[in-house]
Amino acid sequence: MTQTNMPHQLGNYRLIRLLGRGGFADVYLGRHIHLKSYAAVKVLRANISAEGLEDLFRQEAQTVAELTHPNIVRVLDFDVQGDTAFLVMDYAPYGSLRKQYPPATILPLDAVLSYVRQMASALYYAHQHRIIHRDVKPENMLVAKDARILLSDFGLALLAQSSQRTGEAAGTVGYVAPEQIEGKPRPASDQYALAITAYEWLCGTRPFKGTFTEITVQHLSALPPPLRAYEPSIPAQVEAVVLQALEKDPADRFPNVQEFATALLSATGVRPRPRSSERFVMPQQQQPRAKPDTLVLSEASGNRRGEDTSNMPTIRDRDLASVRTVVQQEPEGSRWSIRPGQPLRISRRTVLLGLAGVIGAGTVAIAFASMHSSPPAVRVLATATVPSGHVPTALPSATRTASPTKAPTPDPAPTTTQVQAPAPTQPPPPTPTPPTPAGTLLVTYRGHSNVVYSVAWSPDGLRIASGGGDKTMQEWYAADGSNAATYNRSAAVDFVAWSPDGARIASASDDKTVQIYNTAIGSLVTCSGHAGSVHSAAWSPDGRRIASGSSDNTVKIWGAAAGNLLQTYRDHTGSVWGVVWSPDGTRVASASSDNTVKVWDTTTGVTQLTYTGHSSRVIFVAWSPDGRRIVSGSDDTTAQVWDAATGNLLITYQGHNKTVYGVAWSPDSRYVASGSVDTTVQVWDAASGATQLVYRGHSSFVFGVAWSPDGKRVASASDDRTVQVWRVWQ
Repeated sequence: MTQTNMPHQLGNYRLIRLLGRGGFADVYLGRHIHLKSYAAVKVLRANISAEGLEDLFRQEAQTVAELTHPNIVRVLDFDVQGDTAFLVMDYAPYGSLRKQYPPATILPLDAVLSYVRQMASALYYAHQHRIIHRDVKPENMLVAKDARILLSDFGLALLAQSSQRTGEAAGTVGYVAPEQIEGKPRPASDQYALAITAYEWLCGTRPFKGTFTEITVQHLSALPPPLRAYEPSIPAQVEAVVLQALEKDPADRFPNVQEFATALLSATGVRPRPRSSERFVMPQQQQPRAKPDTLVLSEASGNRRGEDTSNMPTIRDRDLASVRTVVQQEPEGSRWSIRPGQPLRISRRTVLLGLAGVIGAGTVAIAFASMHSSPPAVRVLATATVPSGHVPTALPSATRTASPTKAPTPDPAPTTTQVQAPAPTQPPPPTPTPPTPAGTLLVTYRGHSNVVYSVAWSPDGLRIASGGGDKTMQEWYAADGSNAATYNRSAAVDFVAWSPDGARIASASDDKTVQIYNTAIGSLVTCSGHAGSVHSAAWSPDGRRIASGSSDNTVKIWGAAAGNLLQTYRDHTGSVWGVVWSPDGTRVASASSDNTVKVWDTTTGVTQLTYTGHSSRVIFVAWSPDGRRIVSGSDDTTAQVWDAATGNLLITYQGHNKTVYGVAWSPDSRYVASGSVDTTVQVWDAASGATQLVYRGHSSFVFGVAWSPDGKRVASASDDRTVQVWRVWQ
């Protein structure tokens, strides 16, 4: 499909103007004919019926449409009209971060932290859904109207089985990870690309430069030049974090992209830039340059410091593997031989079969991949001589808002055994950061103006939600305590719970309702039907239902999508203070003022067992992640661990001397954290009851505790109006 025969309307969207063109898709500004709202309409230029790709298009578009995250571009609709496949996506009026920050721009550290944090959150969410992006770069980071950064080009990715069958994948040569070059992409590949992006933002240049072949070889074998060689003001700890994320072996990087972002934040001592401080500029409308139907991988690409990658080669794993072979052996007449001045041409049909790319506005290079365990990629040290003429002898200065900094001159001498990226200077090695002792306070959140009753971590561990007596639920960042959003209620918020997909937060309130906020799209669902205050709420493991406990002595189960009442449980004779789902989603445990915890079947509503070990009101209940045990906290000053199947008491913890309000299991089911009116949080062994740690940072009652998904931190909510995040293990 070409621009000349493009229809004026696709679906309910009238096409207004062309926004951009990529190797496979055109992107138009569209306006809904009824709602008058604007969207980006991405149109595949190929005839997918003739290509036999319609089923693949639909299947993969459905997969992408299920990604609901505040930092991922939302898919609004997709369809095939005649022979034209198109997707409708949120329109980001400020363009990409590449447009906001031209090549060779050094960003302020607070901006880098903000963007890395948001992109890491999006990528970690995608990885949890078995999707690898494979083309993380500034061009694919868009700026929303509210200044959120949105990861784009989660485009029609190749399904796992298709990827395994064809061996196709994607990437942009300046950002592609070594294992991706070798045809073994994994979530750590996205971490590597994000680290390349952070490197570029911090010092104004990517670590590897040269021709297509040279850059590829450097990814495989060259150590990146130290950041401080380009920009001496960069803290040594920051450099160490970035370089770890750029390790050749994925096993040597951070365990996941979220931990990379967290380590970067911890290394700086700087607060990420809040969205309210952003001053993005609306880019001027430019007529996009049309690109030919053949994707050109030019040797001339990538020689300039901080070069815009919109025209950088977008590559497939098979192509990269071929280039690797050329670099090592250079057989005469090789299919992918690359000679100086001779561009490498890949037909659109060939790339289309490897990518089925529709969503990418620029180079479409995302893939859905199987996340099966595979051995670490083998590091390949290519034996090649890089002509000195292909490596710049001096690097242009990077630019920032203040005065530019001249980078030192690298050594232009070629390397024959192992290609080495040019390093301007070698600064002294960074001083290792000493481990943070257990019990160390990391962050104090002071956004609430009254008692804080409840706290919950997002599944990716980057954000925290808290609710309290000031009638608000607040969403904020765990690394620095900066506020992300505040949601107002008409009465005190007694409990908050994050959905398993990380896109929604439920809050239970004294106004007798549960409200579900979709943080990605801003929608609100209200569950109304209780006759008294709602003290607790819990998501089913599949994210489709919510259980709520109330002072009306009932537990109700709601449909999370529409807030419709599905079931009411009435076996308690007192207020229900706590509810929790079993990990398999078949049962609910509810804690009550009738001094019991009842475990009941969510299908039939039949009580399976009643636990009567407490001598007073039971305030809180938590199910172990392994599904075997339940812990309950009570006015009787104890926390009790008991068998979830039989109700047999296993451990009575008596470390507190006042009411135990909050209890939480560690992710590995080995430990419990309990908060109390005695102002302490205590961490203890669930098998032996032995106290491991007593945290005394609060000045008043502790009502809520929550363990971070990585098991290293605890967040505690208190009557002292704070939420404190502290290190539980070194």
